Amino acid sequence: MDEYISFYSSDFLYNAGIVGFINLLENVQAVENDDYIVKGNEFKVKKEFFLNTDLAQAYIDTCIEKFGGSSAYTRLLGKNTEKIKMLTDKYAEAEDKSIKKKLDEEYKKLLDVAGLTRSSYITACDILKNKHIDLDLKAECKNIKAIKDYNEKYQSLLKLQKKLQDNNCRETFLMKDIMYSRINSIWSGKSFLNTKNAKKDIKKIYYSDFIEPVIKYLQKPPKERKSSRYCIVCDAVMSKPIDISFLNDSADDMSRKKSAFWNCKPDAQLCPLCAFIYSMAPLGFVPMQRDMLFVNDNVNIRKMQKINNGIKAENEIPEDENDRNLWYQIWNKIIQNIIKNKLKALRNIQVVVRKKDTGKYNFNIIAKDILDLLERSFKYIGYIGNKFIKTPSGINVNIQEEVLKNIFRRTDLYAMMNKILNYSMKENIQVNFLDNVLQIQQMIVGGKKMEQDCVTQDDIVNIKAAGKQLRSFAIVDKNGMNADEDGKLRGYAYKLLGALRVNDQAKFWQILTRMYLGYSKAIPETNVFLKAFKNEDNFKQLGYAYILGLKDNHKVEKNIKQKTSVE
Repeated sequence: MDEYISFYSSDFLYNAGIVGFINLLENVQAVENDDYIVKGNEFKVKKEFFLNTDLAQAYIDTCIEKFGGSSAYTRLLGKNTEKIKMLTDKYAEAEDKSIKKKLDEEYKKLLDVAGLTRSSYITACDILKNKHIDLDLKAECKNIKAIKDYNEKYQSLLKLQKKLQDNNCRETFLMKDIMYSRINSIWSGKSFLNTKNAKKDIKKIYYSDFIEPVIKYLQKPPKERKSSRYCIVCDAVMSKPIDISFLNDSADDMSRKKSAFWNCKPDAQLCPLCAFIYSMAPLGFVPMQRDMLFVNDNVNIRKMQKINNGIKAENEIPEDENDRNLWYQIWNKIIQNIIKNKLKALRNIQVVVRKKDTGKYNFNIIAKDILDLLERSFKYIGYIGNKFIKTPSGINVNIQEEVLKNIFRRTDLYAMMNKILNYSMKENIQVNFLDNVLQIQQMIVGGKKMEQDCVTQDDIVNIKAAGKQLRSFAIVDKNGMNADEDGKLRGYAYKLLGALRVNDQAKFWQILTRMYLGYSKAIPETNVFLKAFKNEDNFKQLGYAYILGLKDNHKVEKNIKQKTSVE
């Protein structure tokens, strides 16, 4: 009998489980090529290791190591408490009403139901009580609230903080945070995430639901019979199958609904080993603010692990939203790690994001040509900065994210530019980041065609300069633009955008000709204008570049660094 258990790469969740299990093995300092072996798309673990290791405790320790730093527990007993100390010291020096108000606000954040008295922490106290640790968190917080003297109040808070940082308390509170902020994004309704088990010992319930079935399975493997059922992942014989529906968005709840699709005999069931691997999936994902991300590759498990572990998005991206370009930094890490691990020329790569707010998976496929495009355009995506648009439904959309989505979908960026330009002219604001969007669009088209008459970077610069030049004809003094002339130019630009939106070249050139005639100027003699007649892409690229030049007036620029609303 083989002394190792073999697992092979499969669907993205199973692969995340394999990566998560390898992370666990490394965290407990298991010996590679002895306790486990990773080769290509095969991952093997020694049976002896399974039987003799406290995997339930290892799971908890690895969860805390990976996710504990960003937990509410860490924040509440760290930054929040430190801020209270700072304000308490200030208030001791000068009993200012504004400082008192801030102190009261901080204590409210810390001690109320969004802080230390949240429901998950109250059930944590029940778990600790069963371990003979008496902690009445509600009463403790209520007592601190009632204290009037702020120095005494802070000293009581320090005593509570010390209790909560006891090893048993720390582990239980951290796991309560992690299970509801990270693990339940991937799986739920089973083990410690079954509501019936909320007050049960986390380690014991994980052991009984995921580890113990594996041990029994290994000690006494089921024999194949005519009536045998088989694991949907590894095709192994099962004595007691496990319902796959604990994985979010994986299948109907088969205990409630017997789908006709399965002929009322569901076969989407797992053996204990595969169920255990799936339970490890959260440890394979990368925390990304509230969301979770996984880069999937079915061919090479070790490289897949290195890519995901190399991203470390949450730990490296600043928390202050105003000081970061979130999506650019995240995707940059993904692309750089794919390139670093030499997967670029070999195959398509799947990037999966579990969105916490929507409870859905977003899937993106990075094909070789897309990866090439991203490499060439990433500096321009970075130049866009932290800009947002507001859709007609009121949803704020990150422009960097939208550009990336369009790249993955292989769709152009013209519609987005048209909306933003329309709004910018209505509000008389500058949107210079669209220069970078247009540069990316030029690369998208350049990747499709390599014809002699394709638009080049120089063409875009030249036709934008022509737009700027026409605008300069309307300037009346050194302070800027005459209001009437500015309004006239915006009217022309609106009409040009309308023609671009419906790809009406004849109308576009009629308006352009009228503009130059209106200012008694000749259309510049340049081949760039003639290139626009060659095809639709040329027309749109050069048309948008011309409009960006036409409206380029920094003297009327407003600050749009944070949010731009688009009708």
